[in-house]
Amino acid sequence: MSLKKISLILMIATLYGCAAALVPSTDDPQEKLLWSYQLMDVGRALPAERLQLEALAIYTSEGNYLGEGNAYKALCLLYRSSAYRAAEKIYRKQGTYDPTYTKSIEFCEKSAEAYRRGEDLWGVSSALVGVADGYRSMGDNEKACATYKESLATYKDPKAIFTGVVHGWNPKYATQEEMLVALISQFCGETVQ
Repeated sequence: MSLKKISLILMIATLYGCAAALVPSTDDPQEKLLWSYQLMDVGRALPAERLQLEALAIYTSEGNYLGEGNAYKALCLLYRSSAYRAAEKIYRKQGTYDPTYTKSIEFCEKSAEAYRRGEDLWGVSSALVGVADGYRSMGDNEKACATYKESLATYKDPKAIFTGVVHGWNPKYATQEEMLVALISQFCGETVQ
């Protein structure tokens, strides 16, 4: 094998092993969050987390509650993702690994609170789904059901208006409300009107 090929292989291996390799640099917190989701999708939890924490710091310094809600929700999703679970060894070495869903729940709760401060009740509802999903993943159906119901009530609150932030839900359902009704029916055994 030629020296050029060996050098190229070593360079690629080095870059692949570096958590920050091929991570774009930007000062825009929204772009940081968008990139973090792409990194999570390809199993790169550490650089995703770094971008999410950077975005959170920017939004916090600006007093941007909706941005904080988005950053906390991204962290919530990270800490229950397969990318995070795959990086268990690294997080354990750092002393920050959570084998339960408690860390995810805590960040979803922080997301809900930030959205509440920003008066985005649909954001609160979306973050509460993350809290409920975390409880369900830990086998606590009672807390999950109570939180799904709280999420639905928040979503249906007459003060819930569009704030400019679009919140996603499971595309299997036409609306967040339809999804919540189905979750309550499926996991709580209750019919909701």
